Parts: sequence; C-alpha cells; structure tokens
Amino acid sequence: MKKQCILYILTIALINASLVASAADVVVTAKTEGYTAFHDAVMSAGLYEHAKKNEGEAGSLAPFTVFVPTDEALAAIKTLDAKKQKKYITYHVVPGKKIEKPDEAMKDGVGTVGEKLLFAAGGEVYLDESKTKAKVIKGPIAASNGMVYVIDHVLLPAGEELPATEKPAEKHEEKAVETEVKAEARPVEKPAAVAAPAPAVAVTPTPIQLMMPMPAQPQEAITEKTAQTLTSTMTQLTQSIQLLIHVIQQAQNPIEAPAPADKVPANAAPGAKPPVVVA
Repeated sequence: MKKQCILYILTIALINASLVASAADVVVTAKTEGYTAFHDAVMSAGLYEHAKKNEGEAGSLAPFTVFVPTDEALAAIKTLDAKKQKKYITYHVVPGKKIEKPDEAMKDGVGTVGEKLLFAAGGEVYLDESKTKAKVIKGPIAASNGMVYVIDHVLLPAGEELPATEKPAEKHEEKAVETEVKAEARPVEKPAAVAAPAPAVAVTPTPIQLMMPMPAQPQEAITEKTAQTLTSTMTQLTQSIQLLIHVIQQAQNPIEAPAPADKVPANAAPGAKPPVVVA
C-alpha cells in the first residue's frame, strides 16, 4: 500500500513536470491565448531573447509575471517610435516573481523591468501615482517561465498619455450591420388616408358695375370761353377808362352858361353864342 502511494505521487510529479516542460514561455503563451499584439511588440523591441529564458538559465530574470494589454489597447503604441514602444513594454513585466494573487502580492508595489513600481488593488493594476488603471480581465495563465494576466489598458506612468486611436474596422462593420438589421425590422408605416375632396359649390357670378369716367371737355371749348370772358372784361375796362377821362376833362374845362338873348348881337348868326363880357 505504501509503495502504491509513493508510485502515485511520483506519477503526478512526472505529469506536472512534463506539462511544465511542454508549456510555452510567457510571450508565446500570450500569443496562444489570442493576444498577438503583445507578442509582436516584444519581438519588435528585441526583448524576446530575455523573455524566453527559463528559471535557472544563465542571465535569466525568470520567473516572470507579465500583464498583457489587449490588442485594441496596444494599438495606441503602434504610432510611437521603437524606443518608446520598448519602454512601455517593460512597464508590464515583473521579473523574479510568479504572482498568483496580485491584490495580496502587489499591494505595496513590485518593481518592473522598466524600473517602475506596479501596484494592484480591487482587480486593477497601475503604476505608482498614475491615474491610468487597467482592469485584470483574464488570468492567471500558467506559462513555462511565469504567469500571464490580460488587462484592458496600457500601463502608463504618471502624467503620460497615449495618442487617440480609431476603433477597429470590424466593429464599425458590426455596427453598420446592426443598424441595417434594425432598419429592416422597423415596421413599415402605412400612408395616412387621404381625405376625400369637398363637393364643389356653385358660385353665382355677381355683375360687376363699372364706373364710367366723365368725358373731358374739349380743349377748344375751354379756350373759346376764356377768350369771351377776357374780351368782355377788356371792353368794360375800356369803357371805364373813357368815362374817367371824360370826367377829368370836364373838371378842367367847366361848361360856359349861354348868354342872354338880349345880349346877342342882331347881326349874329342864328345859334351864335352872345359875347362874353369880362368885368
């Protein structure tokens, strides 16, 4: 019985050893889990030669605990130069520790390859004094030389921000398809009933009375009347002037009284006036 127990224990140990030996390193494990952007960034930055080493190998920093951002989150660092990309990658790698419970092991902070302190609390990880916190969405995932966790944001130092990125085209296409489906599912509205036209009402035309303008007097008649008036006025004025002249003459030459008949000479012609006797 004792021999059977020892044999069973040895068998389990061998199985576990074989599983560990067959497991991939932290970088390849991330790619196997579907997070290829982190794998490609490590390769591009020239960090894989260190990341693939197992514990006990010469120059190895294993075991590693690696916090792998999603492909969407890592899209923001693709626009940066190679030096900055390498720097950001090192903030996600904790050397010399295989962390199984981040909230306990990292509450006081642990150092990263990029020489920053990394903290964990409430299922989130963040660099010292940084406002950018990443949520752990998957893990721990065992690898041959450490542990892998998946997070939803890139870890940033305090005061640093990444350039904005557009969402993947696939999501835009999904939204477009969803919009089309909703449009097709929308009930077709029936056109509103058109009201029947009102019956025509007979209208009796009202006679229109036109005001006929009075005919204007001919210009010749107006001119003739005016001429007659002027002529009559001139005639009256002439008579008045003649009468005035006569009155003035009479006032200057008084009329002489006729001489008595007894003083008329006998030889005077009939009708002759008697001589005027000057006293």
